[in-house]
Amino acid sequence: MAGTKPPYPPQFRIEAVRLVKDSERPISRIAAELGVSHETLRQ
Repeated sequence: MAGTKPPYPPQFRIEAVRLVKDSERPISRIAAELGVSHETLRQ
């Protein structure tokens, strides 16, 4: 599939979920800091 990015590495995904669960910051802010869309992080 041209134009798609490979999946995020497992360790990145684990850390992203931890940040969302442990932080009181909005998902959109965490997503911006990680360089992903808020919809990707929400899922």
